Amino acid sequence: MEPGAGTNLCPCSSYRVTRSLPWTWGAAGSTPSSSTRFPPSPTTSSRCWISWLLFLITVIFGHSYGGIPISLAMENFPGKISVAVFVSAYMPNCSDPPATLIQEFLKRSSTNSLMDCEITFDHQTSQKLPISAAFGPEYMAKMYANCPSEDLELAKTMVRPSLIFLEELSKTCLLSEERYGAVKRCYVICEEDEVMEEEFQRYIIEKSPPEDVVSIAGAGHMIMLAKPQELCSCLTELIS
Repeated sequence: MEPGAGTNLCPCSSYRVTRSLPWTWGAAGSTPSSSTRFPPSPTTSSRCWISWLLFLITVIFGHSYGGIPISLAMENFPGKISVAVFVSAYMPNCSDPPATLIQEFLKRSSTNSLMDCEITFDHQTSQKLPISAAFGPEYMAKMYANCPSEDLELAKTMVRPSLIFLEELSKTCLLSEERYGAVKRCYVICEEDEVMEEEFQRYIIEKSPPEDVVSIAGAGHMIMLAKPQELCSCLTELIS
């Protein structure tokens, strides 16, 4: 695809299809012509809109904690996702609850490694599970290592407590081989990640082997900011 008129490349920009795409177009099963524009106009048929939306979710991408929600999406919509890419992310298996990986990460993390993070615990339960976390400036400096300083400073202004959902993710049978396991998975290792270290990433891969594994040298946790070109090339290769 190539961008349509204008230079706005936000997700709602128009795109012109220049090759046939792997979807069924309308009842006749034809593919859109080279003059078809995306997203469709408000007056376009509902079939066109549905086809466009299906195209958007053909490939999904999860980074860090984002590996959990895309795993749940794979379980719920396996027929609509052709490839799921996990980038230095939690990638659950079908045998253990997703929370197992989060608990393993916390077990491996010393108090000093969490630095100035503010973690809230649920003291109303016997397990006293962590329920939310807010990153402190020192921890974020480690998270944004190798990134432009302005990205780190901007991120500091946007910090909010994030819910962990550990209790909900501790339930069994959230993921199945028939649905989650049917979607192709790829994993991108960030070799210099100071948050989710390479050793832990390889532990995740060992517990839930994907079809493809790619390792990017010199990549920190926020690889999309530190090495965007390398990540883009890697993703293009994985989903091609």
